Amino acid sequence: MEGQLDLLVTLQNVELAIQRMEDAIAAKPREIEVLTRARDETLGALARRRKALEDQDRERRRLEAEITQEQYNLQRAQRKLLEIKTNKEYTAMLTETEGIKQKISGYEDTVLQLMELAEQHKEEIGEVQRHVEQEERNLTEGRQRNEAELVVLQQHLAERRQRREELMGQVERPALDLYLRLLKSRKGVAVVAIKNGTCQGCYLSVPPQLAQEVRRKDQVLTCSHCHRILYWSTESRQASAESGAPELVR
Repeated sequence: MEGQLDLLVTLQNVELAIQRMEDAIAAKPREIEVLTRARDETLGALARRRKALEDQDRERRRLEAEITQEQYNLQRAQRKLLEIKTNKEYTAMLTETEGIKQKISGYEDTVLQLMELAEQHKEEIGEVQRHVEQEERNLTEGRQRNEAELVVLQQHLAERRQRREELMGQVERPALDLYLRLLKSRKGVAVVAIKNGTCQGCYLSVPPQLAQEVRRKDQVLTCSHCHRILYWSTESRQASAESGAPELVR
């Protein structure tokens, strides 16, 4: 029975390694999603700045057309000044020409402001474009790294699965059935050590008599609380199992 317990412990460690590899493989697409999202967000920022620049250019062209029209209106009004005969008409026309000049001045000020903003936006676009290029490089490198890591993980996973099948073939049927049942009902952790008098599956105290029986390693025994298979481990074996296993849950 001691050999069967050792097989179950080894089988559990292999199972935990398989779980970690499966989790790592499942996480690979999310790693690319993060890089893709970062690239897409930067592309979105670039598109918004380009749209803002286009809107500013459109507005500047509209104002320049307004300036051209008002300059024509001003020239026409100034010609009319030469034809006016009365002071009242002359004063009215002067007021009109002054209004046209103010409109032209206002348009020209706005055009200058838009030109300054356009230069600022062009600098920002250049900066964001460099960020886009960096994000593209990050995504390309990430995909290559991800694919390479995925190949290694899948290879190791296949090896561990094969090892699991070999071990399961060596475990006697009653012990294997118990192990598989616990593996399903206890979130992938069916075999745990006793450490400092506590079950490392549920972290509750193990009765001393049960602990002594487990230590003899002459039968498959389970925790009276969580019903996981128990084994007595040396410190070195405990350290090895703990370093390779995720946090156990009750």
